[in-house]
Formats: sequence, structure tokens, C-alpha cells
Amino acid sequence: MKYDDLRCASCGGLLQKNESQLVCPSCGATAPLLDGIPVFGSAEEVEQWTRYHTDPDNAQKVASGGYLAETPSEHNAYYSCFIPDGALKVLDAGGGDGNTTSDWAERHPAATVHVMDLSLHGLKKVHRRGLSNMITVCAPTDQRFPYLDNFFDVVNTVFMVEHMSSSALDRFYREAWRVLKPGGRLIVASDTAFYDKVVHPIERLVRQGRYVRNDPTHINLMTPRQCEAGIAKHDFLLKERTIHWVAGRHAFARGIYKILPAGVAEALFSTMYVIVANKLEIA
Repeated sequence: MKYDDLRCASCGGLLQKNESQLVCPSCGATAPLLDGIPVFGSAEEVEQWTRYHTDPDNAQKVASGGYLAETPSEHNAYYSCFIPDGALKVLDAGGGDGNTTSDWAERHPAATVHVMDLSLHGLKKVHRRGLSNMITVCAPTDQRFPYLDNFFDVVNTVFMVEHMSSSALDRFYREAWRVLKPGGRLIVASDTAFYDKVVHPIERLVRQGRYVRNDPTHINLMTPRQCEAGIAKHDFLLKERTIHWVAGRHAFARGIYKILPAGVAEALFSTMYVIVANKLEIA
């Protein structure tokens, strides 16, 4: 495990490895090392989100399968298509076991992917992928990231923003802007409220014959427009949007969505989206 790229989350100073922890000589802050993973989050936060991935009574996790397993989930190559091939340093914020960036990391061995999450269960599975260019950090996404300014080419976050309050999400965007290089890319993917509250329960009922309750930690489900507005106000230039729709492969459905006002169509029929933006320099 490499620690050279990490900085003190309190003061930004260099960290030194001291037995089973990282220590900041400047301010005295420490970060314990658990199975080689530096932990910057509080014990309560780490326990909460590790339990989120390991609680067998959580119907969402049982339904999705891979969360409870000790082995890492399969690559999800869809999201990595938004990461440019020329990127050398990628931050996968709230990345869990790294399944949305592991395919990209495997295809770009000269690049480095930092997977940052509060779930130790998920981060340990990143190690089991056997990819030396995937680095794990246990840290919150709504506080100062343990990285220097202008460090990353890409900040990628998939199905994380819906877990954050509006104020926490603002802090995340400010930190994403800080650690991105000028012109660096922010990638945000999330489900919509329509999918979470309507489509997903129906899908599970049809496929598995049982109702799956909404994830109680999904406290900030947005339409694509709402997500874009939050990103834009933090000095990002919106570049690209990809929206998934109910029955979106059918020409009739696509025609209906084009007739409806865009905001109405997104609120009632979009299921998931990916927003891509670039960091703007403040004059």
C-alpha cells in the first residue's frame, strides 16, 4: 500500500507512517491503518457504513447480492467509459469495492485509482482484485479529502450523492473542485426518485416475488436537472449528460418524452443519469 499521495485531512501536511498508523508531524493528527487501509473517518461513521454493506437484514443489500459477499463484485464497465483514457490519477469517491472503476484501472495500469469510502468491508474487497494501481482510503466524502489541491484528473462518484444531505453534497463538490486539476473532470451518476420509489420495487416484485423497501439512506434523490444545478453552482462547466428512461429503447416511448416538457419528462420517467462536468478556474 502506498501512502505518499495522502495528506493530513486536518491541515494538509505530509504524513509519516508510524507502526500501525499515519501521523502528521505538523499538527499531530493520526490516521490508524486497518489491514493496510488508512482510516480518516470517525469510528462511528466507519461502523455505520461498514454495517450498511454487511447487514443481512438490509433488504436492499440482500437483493443486490454482491454487497454481502466477501469476494469483489464483477467489473461494471459502463461507468468507466466516461473516464478519459489520458487520465493518470482518478478518485473514485464513495466507490465501495471499486467495481465501477476496476475495469478502467485494469486497462490503464500506468494510471492510479484511489477508491475512497467509509465501508471497510467494501475497501477490503478492492484489495482482493489484485490490482496494484487501485489504492484504498477510508474517509468521508463531505469533509476535507486527504489529498493536495489540483491532484486528480478525474473525480468519479457513482450512486453516492443520493446518500448525502444538501449541505454535505455542497461540501463534497467544493472538495472535488479543490482536488481536481484545472479542467479536470467530475463524473456524477445517480438513480432518480422515480426509479427508487416506483420502478425498482416493481422490478424486484416481478423478478423475485417480494417487495423491497426503499433504501432509507437515499435522502437526496434528484432529477438530472437538479443534479446539474448543484454541480454548476460550484464552478463546474457542464459538458455532457446521459439519461436513462423507462422503456427508453422503444421509439414510441422516446417520442412521448420528446413531446413532454423536459422537466416533466425527467421527473416522471427518467430512471438514472450520468452528469459530466469540468472544473473551472476562478478568476
